[in-house]
Amino acid sequence: MVPPRRPDDPLPTEESPIPFGRYELVELVGEGAMAQVYRARQSGPMGFTKEVALKRLRAGSLTRDRKEIESLVNEARLGGQLHHPNIVEIYGCDVVDGSFFLAMEFVRGWLLDDVLWRLIEADEFLPIPCVIDVLRQIVQGLTYAHEAVDDNGAPLNLVHRDLKPQNLFLNRSGTVKIADFGLAKSTANLYKTTDTDETKGSPLYMSPEQIGGESLDGRSDLFALGSIAIELVTGLRAFEGTSVPNTLMRVLHVECDDAMGALAEAAPDLVPIVAGLLQANPADRFPSARAVLSQLDVLAGEVISGTHTRALAAALLGEEPPGLPESIKAPYRHLAQRIASADARAAAPPPPPPRAAPRPVAPQPVATAPPPVSVPADSGAITAPRMPSTQPPPPPPPLPGPPPARPSQPAPAGAQSVVLKREATADGVAGVLEERRRKRRRQQRIRTVASVGSLVLAASFLAALGGWLIWSSRYDLADASLSAPSDPVDSRSLDVAPAPVPTARVAPVASGPAIHVPRASARVGQELPVTVQMLEEGSWAVTCHWRPEGGEWRPQPLEHVGGGRFETSIPLVDEIGDVMEYWLQIDGGADRQLARGTADAPLVVAVLREP
Repeated sequence: MVPPRRPDDPLPTEESPIPFGRYELVELVGEGAMAQVYRARQSGPMGFTKEVALKRLRAGSLTRDRKEIESLVNEARLGGQLHHPNIVEIYGCDVVDGSFFLAMEFVRGWLLDDVLWRLIEADEFLPIPCVIDVLRQIVQGLTYAHEAVDDNGAPLNLVHRDLKPQNLFLNRSGTVKIADFGLAKSTANLYKTTDTDETKGSPLYMSPEQIGGESLDGRSDLFALGSIAIELVTGLRAFEGTSVPNTLMRVLHVECDDAMGALAEAAPDLVPIVAGLLQANPADRFPSARAVLSQLDVLAGEVISGTHTRALAAALLGEEPPGLPESIKAPYRHLAQRIASADARAAAPPPPPPRAAPRPVAPQPVATAPPPVSVPADSGAITAPRMPSTQPPPPPPPLPGPPPARPSQPAPAGAQSVVLKREATADGVAGVLEERRRKRRRQQRIRTVASVGSLVLAASFLAALGGWLIWSSRYDLADASLSAPSDPVDSRSLDVAPAPVPTARVAPVASGPAIHVPRASARVGQELPVTVQMLEEGSWAVTCHWRPEGGEWRPQPLEHVGGGRFETSIPLVDEIGDVMEYWLQIDGGADRQLARGTADAPLVVAVLREP
């Protein structure tokens, strides 16, 4: 939930910064239910200036939500002791006018999750040498963090616990940085980060022992690294299921055969490393991040860490990376062209709708009016009613051919051969592309913190898991395959009724200058955030039409919070029922109307309740 902006909480700009203690707030770069993240400047005498990121809790949080403050305090205390190129540096925390804030390094670049999305839109993959480079830098940061000691030489025993692409940055120089140690577990924490073994983290990247509430060490982060490695190579999320409990069970049993098969096709040399990371028993995994790093160094050969990620950053910026050999620059030049083409397509206005042919009539002295214009339903525009026509339907458009195969990359000098099976069968490559598009576009685009609803549901699942352990001798969960919607969770063994999961009724997200990522589910007692990001400038107005299933539509305008981003939130109360429906009307003036969903085919959100 993102609360509506108050009149006394204006948006800062470069021209009109807002004073905040010894800082100036310059730009709002992120916002959540409890905190806002700003780009800020710290100024000093003789022209000193430093750009920082400020994570500020909303006014009133000091008395409203103590856990948020404790999380920031832990992050500040831990981050203040960690100084490594692959970790976002923390500068300190303080209180200004009743607002608690955390000051940290401002990373000019991209979230790794955003990079993967841009590649999906361009129908491209990360070159495998670049995947190895990204993994090396992540593991370099993990090695330092896991082995870190305090000022007295005592080990911090730090575990990140929330390693995922949404907490990994790629800056414009090609350096990968780990962020967000708010959920980190360490002996140096001032506050406990668990209450009665409540699970913290993101279900897609949790380790089995993390789901079970067991004691954690650095090997839990290594399991998350294995999931990230598969996603970097294939674009698939290794353990993504039809619901949060389904995903958790897939993690517990390490059910990721399809994802491992796609990995084996694209990068077979990475399979032994990923298999050594994704072991259910921590004792069967790599013993430490340093051991993983040594294996990745062998694959990279003599190529310096950061070489390929520097070329990737240049490709994202549409620039030519200086100082690199042509053998490395060539594939990223091709990647830059594909990304630029995809960005241009996304920013281009939708084509004008075709005009329907007039209905043939017998000759009469009175002229007949042409029928109204018909807009294709999949164009994202609001559809006008269409008169019946006796004309034969136009022939269907030709089916698109398979997407282009991944171009082969020259192996780095001195490196072991990284076999890129880009010339795999059409079914293999096209299937992977279609699968990753279908899955990732269906799910919520998770931001810099884990979804509160997912965490609460994960905690509820732990209670159910205890019941399962008691009754496991009576009910065999192996027969309850949770990988297909047709085989639901056995409610007898889990003591949890399976939540309704909307699938077929969720309208696809249309292309065009508007981006909206629908949520599959939300929990009663919270507010459902609804956001739209416009990629094209203009005087846009966005309205969300929502209703309980089968009820009356209720229009609710979205507020423009800057940068073409529109936001609102819908309270989820018991009266809504099990399903909430909504569609988005986007108006940019004459002939500039778009929609995400329609009244006849709305987007659907499953409303979850405590079991």
